Amino acid sequence: MTGAQKLIKIPKGGAMDSNIKRMTILAALGSRQRLKLSMETPSRVIRKRERIYLPGDPADSLYLIQSGRVKLSRVSQCGKEIILSILGPGEIFGLEPVLDEESRSAQTVALEQGRLIVLSREKFQSLLLQTPDLLMTLLKIVNLQLRDSQESLSRLVFKDVKARLASLLLELARSEGKSCGNEIRLEAPVTHQDLANLIGSTRETTTATLNQFKRAQLIQMDRRTIVISGWDGLEALAAS
Repeated sequence: MTGAQKLIKIPKGGAMDSNIKRMTILAALGSRQRLKLSMETPSRVIRKRERIYLPGDPADSLYLIQSGRVKLSRVSQCGKEIILSILGPGEIFGLEPVLDEESRSAQTVALEQGRLIVLSREKFQSLLLQTPDLLMTLLKIVNLQLRDSQESLSRLVFKDVKARLASLLLELARSEGKSCGNEIRLEAPVTHQDLANLIGSTRETTTATLNQFKRAQLIQMDRRTIVISGWDGLEALAAS
């Protein structure tokens, strides 16, 4: 059986199950609590490429993603961006207030149009008091984000560009992939520059590597979409 034939269901594998990967604060709330939250808490419409906050901005609120996707990143003094994570519906970011930090340490930009629930520090503390299970979910999310950061650092330090890019595509497939017959379509709207920033490479090198993967029939792509058609081959590269 070929790698493509085994892609009817997205393989989970790797450091963590995709169900854990998609653990969300909203999922920890009951339906009545979610309805109450949506009615009582201000929301914010975000436009594609809008900067939600920048390093140094006051850390006075947390954000829950109702729709759309955002990227969290850091930018060096010379302007080089490293993307820390890409988050989607139901996920939370801007956790500095929970960690008693007064200012933002990263920048967050919308990858597509969407809507956010804006939670003040006081509102979130009230939620924690009302829902004891929420604290455990939050701790697991923080731990997951720490593990993600450690994995990203290991990828940058120990692997070459091909292995880093293959690992990233597999990771995106597990968290943002949608099975399409014998293939997996990546749902996250990432550009070649975004991929380069996620693996610490240049756009030119990343595009050239993607083209190599395409010629090897590991992926298919156009300007907007990447489809994985050779899972086994990408796994072999990621492990090299």
